[in-house]
Amino acid sequence: MKTRILFAAALALACPALFAQPVTSETKAKLIEQISKLISTEVYVGGVDFSKWDSYLENHRHEIDKAETGDQFAAAINRAFAEFGFSHLSVLTPRATTTQMTGQSVGIGILAETLPEGVRVSRVLPGGPASKAGLKEGELIFLADGKPVKGPENIRGEKGTVVELEIRKPDGTEYKVTIIRDTFSVLVEDELKWIDEKTAMIVVNTFAVGYKRDQINKFFDEIKEKGAENLIIDLRSNGGGSTINLFHLAGKIMPGGTPMGKFITRGHANNWMLKYPDKEPNPVEIAKEFGLTLTATGPKDPVYTGKVVVLTSPVSASASEIFAATVLDHARGKVIGAKTAGAVLASRFAPLPEGWAMQIPLMEYVTTSGKRLEAVGVTPSVAVGMPELTQDDAVLKVAMDTLKSMSAWVGIGQ
Repeated sequence: MKTRILFAAALALACPALFAQPVTSETKAKLIEQISKLISTEVYVGGVDFSKWDSYLENHRHEIDKAETGDQFAAAINRAFAEFGFSHLSVLTPRATTTQMTGQSVGIGILAETLPEGVRVSRVLPGGPASKAGLKEGELIFLADGKPVKGPENIRGEKGTVVELEIRKPDGTEYKVTIIRDTFSVLVEDELKWIDEKTAMIVVNTFAVGYKRDQINKFFDEIKEKGAENLIIDLRSNGGGSTINLFHLAGKIMPGGTPMGKFITRGHANNWMLKYPDKEPNPVEIAKEFGLTLTATGPKDPVYTGKVVVLTSPVSASASEIFAATVLDHARGKVIGAKTAGAVLASRFAPLPEGWAMQIPLMEYVTTSGKRLEAVGVTPSVAVGMPELTQDDAVLKVAMDTLKSMSAWVGIGQ
């Protein structure tokens, strides 16, 4: 069976719809046993000492033992995972696993970025409770039922339950809103918008479930038919997804076969250490001699040849970061917005007992220009700060000014 390599941002409030599901001591023991096995046998991240897992586990033993619900247990395990200091390692409850597979969830219906002072709304999902209540992108949720919001878990709850939120707008004014949690879809339709007769914008919300290659193909057919000279690709809310979809989008603006960096596995690292036993391994050095080369898929020609800018935010993660880095490496366009999440490890979702799952990183990523993006991210060509980054008019003005200053693309390697 083929393994689908996935990327996923850890910033999505909508996806892990966690409920007050009871969890027994027996279930916790079985889960911990399998989690520990996967960490020791499959997980790979360059330079990480995985023998520290037992100590990290013990650091959180009290809250793990105290956990009575799936929500509480998952939060405790994920806090233990966080001590490793890298992305794409998490445990998912059965309902969260279903959400990841189906795109359906329960909650208030937003994507959010966790900050020290609360969670900032990066996307209000259409048709969800938050949308109906009037929440806006860029707003900060700092209190839920009168208690400080330290992360998404402080806002989640069962269908039909009520939560009172205190929210701070980008201009500093505050307001309260009461929301009834409900079922909503985390899948947002990608869009093609025409900014003017020569400038198109494609909003790509995900590379995971919800990315429709046929729809993207139709967008590019229209763009070419109407002779667009400029293209804006909006990845501000895109937390990643499947490499297949990443390669597909890249192949619409770059010739098929264009290199997009390398994946480095545990096996590549072992081979490098056998060759250089006296040197300290790191993914960048390993990628010079080993690794799986990533490439854009599609025909050599024709591809869209107009000017391109890519919009990013701190929520743009994984596959979005690879896409943005590749655009910069090949001088295919410019990146506008904020530094990306720095969560760039290839991963898969492994089944755990009783319907639980675990996201495990399997491969490091190194760009074509020889940079490691994990914990680093992609720095934009043109920076846009908050709150302007969440305001389409402000971002589009920067994008249009940037496009006017750009020269025509001359092709890869020319």
